[in-house]
Amino acid sequence: MATLLIDWEKNNEPVSGARDPMFYRMYGHDLVGTVILDGEPYAQIFCDGEMRLVSPEHEVTIRDCWDLAAHGFLSDEQIREALEKNNWSLYSNPWFDFYLMNGEHLDLVCDDIDHAIATAVGFADDLDNEE
Repeated sequence: MATLLIDWEKNNEPVSGARDPMFYRMYGHDLVGTVILDGEPYAQIFCDGEMRLVSPEHEVTIRDCWDLAAHGFLSDEQIREALEKNNWSLYSNPWFDFYLMNGEHLDLVCDDIDHAIATAVGFADDLDNEE
């Protein structure tokens, strides 16, 4: 397998328990990391899309990862618990996607950070199969 490294952008290195794209969504088209194969930048991982986590009870709408943390949401489990207790409603559509270094959109949508990492591993496998 080709040597794989993901160079995570500052503030976007994966955190245990925070696998959902909501934890990586800042402005709506956010560079999360660069996939490096055999020492060369190959592709970039972006978090695309919008999100709204709404609490009418608290008159709060959360739209980015910073607001999640500010309101005490640090893991997927904490969001699940809030939704189950009906204190919050989620209108969420962020996802991870890949773009080649020349900007070409690969349209490889991933639903969580683990899926995005597995997709990057697939690039390394594909590179070996081409050789």
